[in-house]
Amino acid sequence: MSRRPGRGGHRGRGPRRPAAREEGPRRLAAGVVRGVLEGRGAARTHIERASDRGLSARDLGLLTELVYGTVRRVATLDAVLGGCAARGLVRVEEAVLAHLRVAAYQLLFLDHVPAAVAVSEAVEAQDEPHLRGFVNGVLRAVTRVIAGRTHDDAAPPGVPSTRRLPGRERGWVLLAQDLLPSAERDPAAWLAAAASFPLSLTKVWVERWGLEGALEVARAQNEPPPMTLRANSLRTTREALLERLRAGGLEAAPGPLPGSIRLGASLASGALDVVDEGLAAVQDETAQRVAPFVDPRPGERVVDLTAAPGGKVAHLAELMGDQGRVDAVDVDEGRLARVRDVVGRFGLTSVVVALTDPEDPRPPDDPRPIDRVLVDVPCSNTGVLRRRVEARWRLDEVDWPGLEAVQARLLARAVDLVRPGGVVVYSTCSIDAREDEARVRAFLAGRPDVTLEAEELVLPARGGGDGGYMARLRA
Repeated sequence: MSRRPGRGGHRGRGPRRPAAREEGPRRLAAGVVRGVLEGRGAARTHIERASDRGLSARDLGLLTELVYGTVRRVATLDAVLGGCAARGLVRVEEAVLAHLRVAAYQLLFLDHVPAAVAVSEAVEAQDEPHLRGFVNGVLRAVTRVIAGRTHDDAAPPGVPSTRRLPGRERGWVLLAQDLLPSAERDPAAWLAAAASFPLSLTKVWVERWGLEGALEVARAQNEPPPMTLRANSLRTTREALLERLRAGGLEAAPGPLPGSIRLGASLASGALDVVDEGLAAVQDETAQRVAPFVDPRPGERVVDLTAAPGGKVAHLAELMGDQGRVDAVDVDEGRLARVRDVVGRFGLTSVVVALTDPEDPRPPDDPRPIDRVLVDVPCSNTGVLRRRVEARWRLDEVDWPGLEAVQARLLARAVDLVRPGGVVVYSTCSIDAREDEARVRAFLAGRPDVTLEAEELVLPARGGGDGGYMARLRA
């Protein structure tokens, strides 16, 4: 491994590039990748800005694939590029390295992109002849080091772990040289390089699930996330939505959960009329599990203590038949605007949206007792790394004591709010035990009056939902 992605390293001192050059999706991708890895915003934000440049739908799709894929797999890309550069990558300036990474991602993981196109675009993006020669030489070496591909997830017989890395979605990319650590000697180091995750994370995964289980989690976290809908049961049925979506030319299939629909292509929610009309919500399948886990009943008072962006609030109200009261509170007025938008589109009358005090989160005063509280706490996002592609490279910067304090405080507040005998559901989008099982058990150790009724850890699944955790407590 050369250096931490996007951090440090010697920067070259060549002249600045002219600003007048027209940029296509590959050159735009290199700039976005560099900005994301250097901590200058999220990938999604950069891509939204780039969409204003008038790119065609095809070019915008390619830009999105290159940015998300390169940021996800940057540690793997650096391992291969470093082995193909005579002096490694330490002294390669960040602007050049970004183009190398984007091109290497195409060469290694995108079968439909001609190698000559990926190489030539990266070469032509350089202004200095010596940089063009360097980039061309490294990327030509990458093409030679790719020995083949398989589409079977089983480890290819006779190919050492030092020469194979997981493919984009399935199978393996086979290498002609030993560019990776040995999985037999150090499984966590191999997984970190081959699947592109921080070593601190792969150590935890391998210790918890073994190499085979950790690899499956890594594969799921590296795939493009599927787009799933949840039908608004108060206004339509899944069958009616499926018929309408298919009539509109979309590939749509029923998901494994009541009301869930899987779409064959990832589209912006605003592009779906059924979402704009309040007939469905864009919601991951694991997120769709949370409201039923709360098990709200018509006529009850339910509080979502961290309500934004509103998908779970709407689901709670649906399950209650829009009868009773759902208090949707959050600490950020801007985020609450998204909750109000969802509530308005869904036509829900039982939801009360309110701003709360971050230091003392609570719903508005009301004489009715609170039957159930959902608290979906801030967390490390280790269950949704395929969506928040830059998050994996910021895990080593997570303020774990600070997160622990916030999570413990919110859980305690939720238990204090609910009536005696009421239900509290604690949930995260994390698969880290420190935020999940350990957090709940630490709380229960100090509260003998509260019992754990059920808990569920959901691991990320290929073609399915994200990772997450839920615990149902009885006060």
